Amino acid sequence: MKKAIINGGIGSKVICAVTDDVTLEAAPIKGTDNGDGTASLLVTSSMAELPDTASGDLASISADLGTIQTDIATVKADIILIKADVAKLPQKVQLHANIDFSSASARTIIDAPGAGKRIRLTRLSLVSGSNPQVNVEVALKTGSTTIETVKGSAMVFDYPEHRNLGINEAFVVQATTADRVIGGVDYYIEAV
Repeated sequence: MKKAIINGGIGSKVICAVTDDVTLEAAPIKGTDNGDGTASLLVTSSMAELPDTASGDLASISADLGTIQTDIATVKADIILIKADVAKLPQKVQLHANIDFSSASARTIIDAPGAGKRIRLTRLSLVSGSNPQVNVEVALKTGSTTIETVKGSAMVFDYPEHRNLGINEAFVVQATTADRVIGGVDYYIEAV
């Protein structure tokens, strides 16, 4: 029996009770009647075992709290580091390039982005600029390597997963005839 429950009494009198640690049931307090309406606790009373000392339960609770506070501080520090890392991430800037040529030669539409970077295509539209329109055959290239050959009078390609070009390679389009080809390409540059 260690815990005391103290309820306000009448006037200056206080009602006290001792409870069992496990069952929390009240136990009698041993005391003596002073004959003047007050009572004194006997030295053998379990009230002397209250956990309010530096070496008692309060000290243990304080040490558990210290561990939790240290853990919370660590989590806060980690969140600050994550926020700093996210702030350093390059933002995707959607870019656009027009397409307009009349040649069977390879045409660079988007220049090579530089070392450690690549072009990611998100949308491509190609239309015959002839009047009347004709089917044009066009090779889409990453640098000098053909990645796809397409043919038609009007073609639109949406790349929800993005069409990745090679690292530091230009986006090149080459028609098989000198018919006019117009359109545009949406893209962004990505560090790899």
